[in-house]
Amino acid sequence: MKGRAGPDEGSVALGHVAALGGLCLFVVLGAQILLWGYGRGAVRAAAQEAVADGSRPAAGADSCEQRFATVIDGLLGGSLGDGVGSPSCRVGPDQVILEVEVRFRGWLPGVPDWSQRVVAVAPRHPLASAEWAEALP
Repeated sequence: MKGRAGPDEGSVALGHVAALGGLCLFVVLGAQILLWGYGRGAVRAAAQEAVADGSRPAAGADSCEQRFATVIDGLLGGSLGDGVGSPSCRVGPDQVILEVEVRFRGWLPGVPDWSQRVVAVAPRHPLASAEWAEALP
């Protein structure tokens, strides 16, 4: 008979709604993982560029930290960039070391944050001694 709903009417729709909700959750988590991967790569690239800049003759920790801030501002904006801490550069006689804490927050309740300490090291330029730095223009 047409027009009469049986006891199973609508049960297929409920299954489709549940499957669609699960699919949306999977897509959001996948996008979050991809974005965190991009953020991680951006922080590493900025750290490598900063220690390379800090290894030049006459460059110091301030130069290293400023270069990191400039590069990271260009690569990560918005709330993802807010998860990057302040860099700490140490310039020694043989190497330059940069350390920075990174924490990207989970988008959904129950999803843990992603945290990492990024460390980049570069050898000092052989002409980075004080005598050569004074001779440079």
